[in-house]
Amino acid sequence: MRFPEPKVIYLYAEGIIPNTYSLILDFGTQGTFEYCVDTVQLEKISVKELNQRKMIILIPFYLLSLQKIIRKKRSKENLEQLKKLIFNDILGSIEMNYEYGNITMDDASRLKNLTIALYRHLYANYEEMEDLNDMTDESLILEYDIFLKKHNIESLDETVEWIEEQRKYIEEQGKYIEEQGKYIEEQSKYIEERNKYIEEQNKYIEEQSKNIEERRKNIEERSRYIEQNEETIEKKKREIEASKKEIETGRKEIETGRNEIQKERSLMVKNWIKAMKKLDISTEEIGRQLIEILGITQEEADTYL
Repeated sequence: MRFPEPKVIYLYAEGIIPNTYSLILDFGTQGTFEYCVDTVQLEKISVKELNQRKMIILIPFYLLSLQKIIRKKRSKENLEQLKKLIFNDILGSIEMNYEYGNITMDDASRLKNLTIALYRHLYANYEEMEDLNDMTDESLILEYDIFLKKHNIESLDETVEWIEEQRKYIEEQGKYIEEQGKYIEEQSKYIEERNKYIEEQNKYIEEQSKNIEERRKNIEERSRYIEQNEETIEKKKREIEASKKEIETGRKEIETGRNEIQKERSLMVKNWIKAMKKLDISTEEIGRQLIEILGITQEEADTYL
């Protein structure tokens, strides 16, 4: 199934307009799709290109392109530029498309009336526009004469009735333009909100991607750390076993040394006691000296004596 390619057309824009608007379409289990819509600024399309694209219906809105310039300065050059835009580009294009059969007489009449209505809304209230206002009125008169000839209108009543119908039509077109302006403004706000939402979603996805990447790195680091710790633990176990053996060996050596020292000490005490007895020193005195000089306990002294 093939769908026509949509465009967002800006009739007038003072700010920066993005080249495209993007919408994320969520199809549930079938995934998401980024739907891009190109934007088109009317003032950047030439009158020739507009006619080639058969977009003559937008030709009255070219009046918006000079709105900012005329509002700022109504010089002779700017007024001449506006005059050329109205009579050559806009009205001229309408006449050309009517002659080529691209639009009907009624279409041409509506486009011209819409042009005049938009002109009066944007520019007719300026004092410098008096001459140009008269010229636009003359263009309406010309259009009116063509209409009378086509429909053979001769009576004044019929003429008044036709004028009243045209006035109502112009008012309706003015309301339509106002409604379209509100609609375009609402759509712009909606698109802006969608862009903000999409931007927030992109940031969220980017943050989630960073978090996932950081978690993956942490898992890898922890895996390496566990592997290294396992090797370190095994090494420590071997070192502890070796230390236990060394301690046990040292303990045995100490115990052996302690026994040897005890034997030597015992032998020394016995020899000392013998020497003291040869000197006819009493047993009590020998015991006292053992305790004071050699630092042995009373119980040990009793054992030796």
